[in-house]
Amino acid sequence: MTGDSVSRGLDNRSLDACYGTPLAARTLRWIPEARYLWTTPLRYALGATVISTTAYNRLTTTDQRVFDQVSEATGIALRAAVRRDNTIAMKAIVRRGLIAAQMPDEVHAALDKASEMAWSDAADHAYSKAELDMVLKYRDEFRALTPRQ
Repeated sequence: MTGDSVSRGLDNRSLDACYGTPLAARTLRWIPEARYLWTTPLRYALGATVISTTAYNRLTTTDQRVFDQVSEATGIALRAAVRRDNTIAMKAIVRRGLIAAQMPDEVHAALDKASEMAWSDAADHAYSKAELDMVLKYRDEFRALTPRQ
């Protein structure tokens, strides 16, 4: 569904629920029509700096090192900005009257189990095990900084 479809569905009550980060929900103006928001994040934002192996291999060793360092620093800054912006958006949403609710433990456990099955099945097909490990590392970093509410 597109953002407009979700807005229409919330407006005419054909949708009872939708998913989006606090920042997305606020930006797409879903807030006036929604009444509840789970405080448990269901998705983690990741980005990438992409360069072909051919182009990367043409770089000098020094330039490769700089590329790697800049890419890592950019990723760290981007993750911090997204997390900060979602926290600000969540506070604004709650101030507007939305009810922030903790996801029930059994729902959280079922989603974790389904997620683990999906990412395990896709490892080495859709992405490498190393890429999965990197994503899980950042997820765990986020969870350590944001205790379950």
